Amino acid sequence: ALAGPGGGGRTAPLGVEVDEDTLTLVPDQKLLTSKDTVFPVVIDPVQRTTSRTAWTGVMSGMPGEQDWKYSDSAGVGKCPTDFNPVSCNGVGVRRLLFTMPMSFYKGKQILGATFSARVAHIYNATPTAEPIRLYRIGGKNYSISSSSNWSNTSDDWTDHIGTVDKAISPTSCGSQANLHFESGATGELTTEVRTAASEGWSSMTLGLRAADEGRFPEWKRVCGNAYLSISYNNLPRKITTLSQNPGGVCASGTGRPFSEVPPQLQAVASDPDHANGQTDKVKVEFKVEWTDPVSKEAKSYTYLTPSWLAPTSGTKFTHTVKSTIPQNTTIRWSARAYDGDGYGPWSYDGSTVSCEFVYDKTLPGKPNVLSREYPSDSVYHDGVGTNGTFTFSPNPNDSVPDTDVVKYRYAFDSTASPATTVNATTAGGPATVNWMPTRAGRHWVDVIAVDRAENPSTKAHYEFLVTEGAPVAGQWNLADAAGSTEAHDETGAFSADTGAGVSFGVEGPGGKVDAAAHFDGSASAYADVNDTVLDSSKSFSVSAWVRPTALDRDMAVVSQDGTGEPGFTLGYDHTAGTWAFSVPVTDVDSLGKWQAVSTGVSVVKDQWVLLTGVYDATRSELRLYINKDSKGVAQRRSVWRSYGPLQIGRTTAKSGYRNHFTGDLAEVRVFDRVLPAAQVAELMTVKPSRVGYWQLDAESGRTSVNTAGGQALTLAGHAKIRLAPTDPLSADPFPMVGAGDLLLDGDGDYASTATAPVTGAASFTLTARTQLTTLDADKPQTVLSLPGAAANRLAVRYRPGPDAGTPSMWELAVAGADSATAEQTVFHDDQELPDTDMAGQHLAVVYDAFANEIRLYVNGMLADIAHGTNDTLWSATGGLQVGRSALGGGSEYFAGAIDEVRVYSGAADRTAIQQLANPMALPDL
Repeated sequence: ALAGPGGGGRTAPLGVEVDEDTLTLVPDQKLLTSKDTVFPVVIDPVQRTTSRTAWTGVMSGMPGEQDWKYSDSAGVGKCPTDFNPVSCNGVGVRRLLFTMPMSFYKGKQILGATFSARVAHIYNATPTAEPIRLYRIGGKNYSISSSSNWSNTSDDWTDHIGTVDKAISPTSCGSQANLHFESGATGELTTEVRTAASEGWSSMTLGLRAADEGRFPEWKRVCGNAYLSISYNNLPRKITTLSQNPGGVCASGTGRPFSEVPPQLQAVASDPDHANGQTDKVKVEFKVEWTDPVSKEAKSYTYLTPSWLAPTSGTKFTHTVKSTIPQNTTIRWSARAYDGDGYGPWSYDGSTVSCEFVYDKTLPGKPNVLSREYPSDSVYHDGVGTNGTFTFSPNPNDSVPDTDVVKYRYAFDSTASPATTVNATTAGGPATVNWMPTRAGRHWVDVIAVDRAENPSTKAHYEFLVTEGAPVAGQWNLADAAGSTEAHDETGAFSADTGAGVSFGVEGPGGKVDAAAHFDGSASAYADVNDTVLDSSKSFSVSAWVRPTALDRDMAVVSQDGTGEPGFTLGYDHTAGTWAFSVPVTDVDSLGKWQAVSTGVSVVKDQWVLLTGVYDATRSELRLYINKDSKGVAQRRSVWRSYGPLQIGRTTAKSGYRNHFTGDLAEVRVFDRVLPAAQVAELMTVKPSRVGYWQLDAESGRTSVNTAGGQALTLAGHAKIRLAPTDPLSADPFPMVGAGDLLLDGDGDYASTATAPVTGAASFTLTARTQLTTLDADKPQTVLSLPGAAANRLAVRYRPGPDAGTPSMWELAVAGADSATAEQTVFHDDQELPDTDMAGQHLAVVYDAFANEIRLYVNGMLADIAHGTNDTLWSATGGLQVGRSALGGGSEYFAGAIDEVRVYSGAADRTAIQQLANPMALPDL
């Protein structure tokens, strides 16, 4: 039997579960249960079937002719004239040649090989053992062509690979192969293939011939569709991620680090075998080398890590160098991975990569690094846009005090040797630098202390964790109900009183699903927060969506009152004819202003635009963004603080309020930190835009159309559209909304789109109206899900109570990664509990990528425990699932009705969700 699948075989990753004393292999269930699967199914090794690219037959009696790429079968051996004197007349002896492509196997470790073919006819009426031989024809890259014949190939049959001498029952050319030249790990065919792989052959030619070409009984007819089955192992890749502690990223030459202790060597391995997150486990071998300073002899030792670990980007293999290495000598080290079958290349192979260090206790010690804002611990600290102070100082625990340290070299988030220099306050003293993170996650600073003689210390590596940044100090979406006299602050701290010139309920930047407020330009067009929100002497940012309906004068979008001048103003400068972000020179007297104005931008009436002004106090810089692009920058050369209330739609002066805004405003946000460019761009993605709306009022060809014009929902199982009874007094159930809804029986019914309408990698909104068949279900039932390959980006489902004392609830589950073992974060709504009301219940999931928050609304309400932080940005790859989870081939099927399914890119606000929760068709939203 073959060691793996034959031609056309399919493969799937193999799961591995490990506990204290057991290794469990978990085959792919879809592969095992597929109707197309042909057993046996094999677990490892990785095997590939290679078909011939050229084949021919040659004849001794006709040495200049050939059967090039013959169809069906052709003869091998002495043509039996006693059986078929006409066909065999003048043919003599026949041989077959097959050219196999070999480029795929270059560099791979060959574990075994089998040549297989189909024998269609034999000489004897009853199968008897008659030998047939396999040869390698020619050498490296030997290929046959349409001109290959007996004359020009007969001398190339020099390498006999193997013989099969057994009875063979004939078969058809479309059936399974019945002739196999099997070769184990040390067999001749495996050796030949291994040579071709190691030497990078592009092709190899194999030939079949009879053992005794003078005997009729050895005659056989062999089909042309022969193939090679090759078991192979991809050796681990060359290790390129190397570092040491102390010392940092791998370096050599003048950049080699000095260490006062034997460093810990660190390597990140990689193995190409098995995709989709399933990898071979490996060990890493470290090699440490040096030249003995006394004998001048080359010295070295190796160390193989004891544990098999998955070679992921987050796994570090380590070795602490032996303390017996000599001091003040260049130590070289390298690493390679081992997967149990073979070693990958050394890290220095094929390139100039070299890792070195010097072990020297007399150099300045590794300096201390401290930051009050960003401690080196396992806690994430606020955050992006907030400057931190980092203090470098000599190591007080050195055996020799570092009193001659005069400066420090440092680098943030860099793999290069630290090059930026800051002087110590005094010899042996500290130095302090300011630095602001612009992205969330893990950051680091490498620091080297330098003495008077320019001797560098060991590199200090200081890591710290940073959040996405402090949330908004205030946020007024201006999406309040029509007729309201107050603008709600999403933080709950600063509601704003609005004047009579402000009207709510106009269309927002996201269209009809979004809302905004109209400011009519009169003296009553304002929203007064009645409190100071920002310290304008420190870093801050302010942003708003703006649609001006007039451009005939200066207009303020957002400002904050000072004594006689505003602390800042974001708005329109009529003189410059463009958008501007400004700060007056002084508080009381009008002595001019520091102003960043947009350049290369045409201001257009009746068009939405996102304005963002950023003041970076550390750099004394004002910056203005139009949408996501920086369009203006200016220096602020005088600093003062305004103590008055924040204003929306107007600004202050000695004479009173002025520059009232004419037009529409939405989503005013202020931050007491810097917004970096990447986060300004994220604000653009929050604006909702409808990409899918399925009213589920009709069905055609097992699909229900997308009112938004995109892909339809395809109905599966016994799913159907339940239409309203024709008799309005009928006792039969009516659809929840409109002319119909989707009826599911909980036993394999669902609907889905072909592709994901949103992936989850940016802000999005999903909504649906649901009606449960019963509250007595004992299993979870999924309403909506967005699947990846192995996990759901999210799933909204009914969760039955686990015991008599715990009620059933609606819940939202979010997977941390696209992995079957990924951690799931679950949010519940303990206020709006599931029911079976005929009107149904409205469910909505909103993900705000800017705020890193995900929310579950039930009937337009947001419970205290139904929302939280979510910084998972992996992308869903499957279509939207309505009424089930697609994992495991399908699970958690919903029993009941689903209606009014909507998908938006962008995050809908609370007001929009409450609108959508109304039990009526709203096709314009």
